[in-house]
Amino acid sequence: MFKVYHGDQASAVNVDDYYIRELSSGLDELIFEIPITDENYQYMLEEAPIVEEQKYVIKSIDADDEKAKVKCQIDIDEWQINMYVGFTNNSDTVYNTIQQVLPGGWSLIDKAYLNTKMTIEMDAGTAFDVLNSCASSYGIKFRLDNVARTVTILIPENNPPIGAFVTRELNMTELNYKGKSTNFATRMYAYGKDGMTFESINNGKPYVDNNTYSDKIVSVYWKDERYTDPESLLEAANLNLAKMAVPERSYSCSVVDLAKTNPELYSFQDFSLFNVVTLIDTVKNMRVNHVVAEYRRYPHYPEENIVTLSTVTPRLQDSVKSIQAQIEKPNSQFRQIMQAAVNTATEIITGNLGGHYIVTNGADGHPNGWAILDTDSIETCQKVWRFTAGGLGHSSNGWNGPYEDVAITMDGQINASMITVGILSANLIQSGILQSLDGDVQFDLENGIIRCKSGQREAVFSNGSIQFSQGDRITIELTSTASGGETDGTITIAHTNSDGSQDNNTVLSGTLVESNQISAYDSFYFDGRSAAWQYENGKYYLVGV
Repeated sequence: MFKVYHGDQASAVNVDDYYIRELSSGLDELIFEIPITDENYQYMLEEAPIVEEQKYVIKSIDADDEKAKVKCQIDIDEWQINMYVGFTNNSDTVYNTIQQVLPGGWSLIDKAYLNTKMTIEMDAGTAFDVLNSCASSYGIKFRLDNVARTVTILIPENNPPIGAFVTRELNMTELNYKGKSTNFATRMYAYGKDGMTFESINNGKPYVDNNTYSDKIVSVYWKDERYTDPESLLEAANLNLAKMAVPERSYSCSVVDLAKTNPELYSFQDFSLFNVVTLIDTVKNMRVNHVVAEYRRYPHYPEENIVTLSTVTPRLQDSVKSIQAQIEKPNSQFRQIMQAAVNTATEIITGNLGGHYIVTNGADGHPNGWAILDTDSIETCQKVWRFTAGGLGHSSNGWNGPYEDVAITMDGQINASMITVGILSANLIQSGILQSLDGDVQFDLENGIIRCKSGQREAVFSNGSIQFSQGDRITIELTSTASGGETDGTITIAHTNSDGSQDNNTVLSGTLVESNQISAYDSFYFDGRSAAWQYENGKYYLVGV
């Protein structure tokens, strides 16, 4: 049920088989049929307001002798009030560009996180025209919420999979597949304003490659005069080629919306627009991440929902480059280790080793998770990924674990045998030992010991002493032991030979009786002679006795 507004009045329309089309263009639609004998049909006029979660306006009416099909579009009137004549963004980011034309009372939510600067120039246009120009120029999508008065910009390909999946065995009732490679390319030559290239920042190459799907070279030429910065041009070329380097594939699926029919068990099965879900096509033997490109949902009949999926462009290469850009020393040992970890992960993840996918059921017979096995049976598998409401984990010890390789639990904890990162930010790090890559510097947080080593020389700082050594030979040791009050203690400088014996000729020992006074009777041994402190002219001197 929804409401139609006529003047200052609103009437509830008793229609329940309507549906909402969430579209990638941002112009969502509300579509319904109403008998012409319905008392509210008289209010069905072009541009009449309709409210169902969002504000819509009627855009078309197609009626016959019995009923009328009414199509509504999300209300964007506030975006079409002002006209910007001679608009230019002066080569700025997408965030700053939209901020220039944002209607009053609206706010911008940035989930694209683009620093790319581009030039947008228009003879004239509304704020919505500028928004559409940003979508095509920067490669972003937007979602409008005209109730909360927010516009969200995002890049769907950057979204991680949410854990939802589509399969004939669970929620798919119909599947239509379309695939083509008409515009397929693996190499792009890119040029900006006045023939600008990115050769100077791309190892002398005016092109970029993407062999995610195929190793063969298929070249394409692209030029866009709006680009005046080589870095922005390079980033855009990689993004554009990434879309062309894989075949265009789309699936139109009729699915049972389990998140709506049984939210307690299937809340994770969220098919909202631009969410990334995993489609399992047992006929084509494919398991591919797809982005929800269109979602036709029936609020009162979720079993009739239809989802259109589009292939997610692989982003692994971009992720690797993002990590590498944050490492300050490109030739450092850390960079080498990091790159080795990335290469290993890439090889493992993209190695197409296959596996066996199963959906697990609880005691009540309802699905309670899924798993990927290295064999076709839980009894024989050794390597297994399991995903349940409790978390996600990997075991190399069979179905029952332990899941000690990596585990992400529902309470927010991540347990892993090894984590390799570029930059780690945290409010609190709890650790036993912090160690440098070469092991020369150690912070033992459990025992309060710091070790610093350089070649044969080593310094050890502990709670009660400071020790300097060279090889097996301790050269200097400073120790402090309490024998009374706060200021009462003994300070010893000792020299120990390689065989562990102490050289008493170089022992200095004494007692601090007061904070700033040394007793005259405190004696020392220095070079085989007795010595004592002597106070003179405001200073203490060590003199022979």
